[in-house]
Amino acid sequence: MPALPFIAAGLGLVNTFSGIFESLQGAETTRTAEKAIPGIVADIEGLKPKAILPPELPTRGIDVAKNLSQQRYTTGVSALQSAGPEAVLGGLTGLEQQHSKQDLAMAAQLEKMEYARNLELSRREQDIENQRISALRNLNYMRLQGAQTAALGGYERGQVGKQQIFEGIGLGAETFLKYSPLYGGKGEET
Repeated sequence: MPALPFIAAGLGLVNTFSGIFESLQGAETTRTAEKAIPGIVADIEGLKPKAILPPELPTRGIDVAKNLSQQRYTTGVSALQSAGPEAVLGGLTGLEQQHSKQDLAMAAQLEKMEYARNLELSRREQDIENQRISALRNLNYMRLQGAQTAALGGYERGQVGKQQIFEGIGLGAETFLKYSPLYGGKGEET
């Protein structure tokens, strides 16, 4: 029997084993890609934005205005006392009303400043949260694409391996039948 059938059968076996190897490697690649997806998603969802501290509220102007108001009140009371008891009784009520109005105006101004600060802080926090959500979506999408591509590549590699298995078996069988004594010839081409 010539060596050609053994060489052809050997090539068929090599092709078959190569196909088995490719098929197993493709399945392993697909499994690895599919296992990585939950961990990747958990890592992405674990991202946290930095906490923003509220800015200091500028109250120096309010403090100065309160001190001046208190000084005016004290000066007014002193002036009324020096004018006599009748002036104190008559003027103290008006002085206290004026002082209360100034305190209310300063409190309203401070409240407006706090509202503006809180509004700006809320806007910044919302912007950060929107950016975080957008980044998470983009990362999830990219990782999902990568995992899908890896899984598809593994599947295709497995299919190529299966194709090689059948080609190797076919080549071995063809060579065996071609040179076997089943046909009564010497394995020559017809």
